[in-house]
Amino acid sequence: MAAIEDDTEAAARPLKIPPLDFIACAVGVTGLIALTIVTIRWPQYLSPSQSIGAFIISCVIPFAASWREAVRDGRLPAMPNGTPKHDHITGTGFITLAFVIGVIVGLASWAATSTDANRTITQEWGIGVVFGLAIAFVIAALAPYTEYLKTNRQADAQNGFWTFAGRLFLRPFGLVLSFFDSILVFAVAGSAGASQAHLIARYFFLFGVLIPCGMIGYFLPAPWGLVPVVWGFVVAISISRRWSWVEDDRDLYMLNRRYTGSHLRIGFGQDLRDEALLSFMSMFFLVPLALRQAFGWSQSAGVELFSVTGVGIPSLLDWIGFYGTELAKAVPFVDWAEIYHVEGQARIHADTAFGRHLIFATRVLVDLVFLAALLQALSISARNSKQMDLFLAGTMDRLDPFLEPREFRKLLRKPAGGQWEIHPDRMAAFPKYDPLRLAELSDAQHYPISIAAKALRRRDGSDDSVKFHEQLIERAFQKKKNPDAIEEVLTAIRMTNVPIEIEDFDRIRIELNGRRAMNSLRETIMKMIAAAADTPERWAALKSALTGETEHDHGRGPEYVRDHIAPVRRTALNAVKDAALAGSDAAVSVIRSVHETDPSGQIKREAGEILIQLAKA
Repeated sequence: MAAIEDDTEAAARPLKIPPLDFIACAVGVTGLIALTIVTIRWPQYLSPSQSIGAFIISCVIPFAASWREAVRDGRLPAMPNGTPKHDHITGTGFITLAFVIGVIVGLASWAATSTDANRTITQEWGIGVVFGLAIAFVIAALAPYTEYLKTNRQADAQNGFWTFAGRLFLRPFGLVLSFFDSILVFAVAGSAGASQAHLIARYFFLFGVLIPCGMIGYFLPAPWGLVPVVWGFVVAISISRRWSWVEDDRDLYMLNRRYTGSHLRIGFGQDLRDEALLSFMSMFFLVPLALRQAFGWSQSAGVELFSVTGVGIPSLLDWIGFYGTELAKAVPFVDWAEIYHVEGQARIHADTAFGRHLIFATRVLVDLVFLAALLQALSISARNSKQMDLFLAGTMDRLDPFLEPREFRKLLRKPAGGQWEIHPDRMAAFPKYDPLRLAELSDAQHYPISIAAKALRRRDGSDDSVKFHEQLIERAFQKKKNPDAIEEVLTAIRMTNVPIEIEDFDRIRIELNGRRAMNSLRETIMKMIAAAADTPERWAALKSALTGETEHDHGRGPEYVRDHIAPVRRTALNAVKDAALAGSDAAVSVIRSVHETDPSGQIKREAGEILIQLAKA
């Protein structure tokens, strides 16, 4: 098949200045690399405190820039009580987290304070654990059905009490946790490159942070080296949290089929699965560094943390080996080492209470964090495979945001020195795709997969303008309007390149008038009306937006019909200006009306300037 020519899409794009967060990440990584070189090669030039100061500055620069960019993009609030609200962790979530942590800390404290003779789990304890867990599962299973047993008055009273108690005592804790979680996702993860669009940039910035954290943490004396190591932990956890948010958005997209909108917290600019898993991989080396630093700190403070056998100071490999033996015994949820009485043979031993606490914390980290990340990665792979099976079978007509571009690119090929062209065999075998989504993908910003989207539209005859208009009217006149759903259909209509039903568009604009969330939609509608062919319907729509004169006012008067925002009226005014310059007396009359009655002083002035221009003509 001949190559598909598209001069508009293939046109060279002008060079753009990199965004602030990219520049800040580059500056931060450069500072960390330079500090690493100085720390290793010329340690005498910087004291440990000066090195930590330089490290903090190198981390704060991209952190602050990422925070600022998140505020500018509307991802984080500019003020504490601003929007968007981050309250995704509820008071119940806080209680659950606090209970789990309390149980873990309580068990560790009991085990550490008990003597070896008394550190036993008796049979009575075992019976209590079994029955306690059984009761917990029964409560969880029957809790939803207890609502059927209450009267409405009892349910309202109980719900009112718990709502009041939750808002008064628990909600503040949930808000605090939500705030810190949001900072991890946007500011910390962003400072490590997680918000960058290009894969190479994300990898470079991520390892440009984690590797210097490990190197500086190794060469700085204790306890100074703990600072970069702990920051490496925080970065890894923040990448994981951002990945979790992306996956939540992915699930929401497959449920409501909206690629953009306020329901998405991160969007689909990056698939962070690989970055999250590699971040956790780095923790297998950061943890031994942390143990080494903690051991050095304890020695300088005269506190016994670990005991060491053999001759000489333990090397980094000794600490890695020690941590590895603990991991081997801590294979998640399979306590094989205790059952078979297997003990580690490393040089280092955790014989003290503090040492046991530290090792216990690392094992909890493996069970609760590493395992969760691994299971999530495996479940995503299984879900992607199942999704592809359903798509190929024709059960689903959309793919998720990360599978979609990969599968669409398979429909294209680019010969050496040539242009993108359709792969005919793959195109013929590709299942029918959702027409609305194909219209979105046909936009030039999705080049080159826009070529495949347009080819699929031609193959399936999915440019059904009538159907799209019907969907637009249905969504615009729903009682609960979704601006993202309306915008999706407008995009589909715009991509069909067929004449629009102007009278319907004017009715829809009036229906959306006065709703702040619909302002951008009304601008789009008016631009499409202004760009349409000159017909009586187009003239009536322009006039209604400027003066409020229309047959669709439903008896509410001109103030109800005339558009409430100046950008829409300005678009209509410029369209009427062309008719006035062409000699239309009706257009001149409308411009005079705007000059006399428009609520915006700026629009009045613009109308007056047009009248002056007409007088001179």
